[in-house]
Amino acid sequence: MTQEEFFSRYKYDRTKDRIGGGGFGNVYKVFDTIENEIVALKIAEVKQGQESLSLLKEVELASSLKRHVNIARYTACYRFDLPNGHFDFGILQYYPIGNLSQLVKSKKLNHIEKEQIAKGVISGIQHLHSNNIVHRDLKSANILIAQGYQGEYVPKIADFGLSKQFSQNENS
Repeated sequence: MTQEEFFSRYKYDRTKDRIGGGGFGNVYKVFDTIENEIVALKIAEVKQGQESLSLLKEVELASSLKRHVNIARYTACYRFDLPNGHFDFGILQYYPIGNLSQLVKSKKLNHIEKEQIAKGVISGIQHLHSNNIVHRDLKSANILIAQGYQGEYVPKIADFGLSKQFSQNENS
């Protein structure tokens, strides 16, 4: 996809639609005009000499995994050269509830909800470890919250920017 096609397809306001951010870059709620749906857009600068920590590498690592209910998935990632530098633009599902930190601040969870979330996070970690991946930045802000068929909370481990995939010889 060209840069022109990308910015024609995904519509957002950089000031009103920002839903998160940090040292890695920013995340925006955007409208996909082709799919006619809201998605999340993560924008991260590609720092010279740190390409192995780029969003593109993060998306490649996450996409190499077999699908799992507790792992957030990117649908695409594009790299564009802009006047102010090189940037990666990653597209992923939008989670209106937000992350686990936001959920805990906005709602008092009951024992069953807490247990279901904990079991989901553990299941996601087990999936990562069975694929020789260590997340290295697991925190409540990196666990997105979806809702299941019956309204239950489903945690999705996200943000693989600091993750490391080990070979069979290194995994010990």
